[in-house]
Amino acid sequence: MAESTDDATDQPQTQAQDHDQQVGARAPVTGRALGLVLVAALAVGAGSWALWSARAGDPTPGPGADTPGTQTADPTTAPGPDDDPAPPAETGDLAPPTAAPTDPDDASALVDALLDLTGPVLNGEVEPAAVTVAGGAVRGALEADAAEFEANGWTVTGDPRVIDLDVVEELLDADPPQITVHACVDASEVEVRDGQGELVGARPPRSVNAYTFTETDGVWLLTGHGFADDPDC
Repeated sequence: MAESTDDATDQPQTQAQDHDQQVGARAPVTGRALGLVLVAALAVGAGSWALWSARAGDPTPGPGADTPGTQTADPTTAPGPDDDPAPPAETGDLAPPTAAPTDPDDASALVDALLDLTGPVLNGEVEPAAVTVAGGAVRGALEADAAEFEANGWTVTGDPRVIDLDVVEELLDADPPQITVHACVDASEVEVRDGQGELVGARPPRSVNAYTFTETDGVWLLTGHGFADDPDC
């Protein structure tokens, strides 16, 4: 990731950045960062292998890898005769709710569902469509991370855990309605390794992840991910 310049700090903040500051979340993390956090992983990242923590060492992409968060599989590339067929999409263990997840236990169950399936997605065991609670940027990060893991021959092991979760903002009258939660995620047992079995990056520590739920077509989906201003927990 390129370092920010002095000029960039003088530019006015966007409305999205203002909103993130109000709820204590940093700018959304995409690509490999989200993958590390979500991995079960997203996070991914993940964001998605920060699908647990952006503070963990970021793996170096392989030759030809696209910018984090933008890499997608080439739809024009046909599989060869010896290629394994893509795994079928599976249904997630938890259906997205129609009621707003304002109760911390309900929100935590949805985040857990995301984390539980991120690892299998990144390892190519299931398709991103299996993560039925994900939408928007979170779904896009899962798809990008899965393509990047496959391109680099990476695999992920270990299960992240939600230690604690607080609902920090409810915008139920907004268009679309949104809810922001802060979840302390322990991903200390998560490891990403390359094709030679070597550890890629550092193990992500515990960190406060900021997740955004958005009402989409009558159900509530996890659509955004970032980190709290104070990520320690």
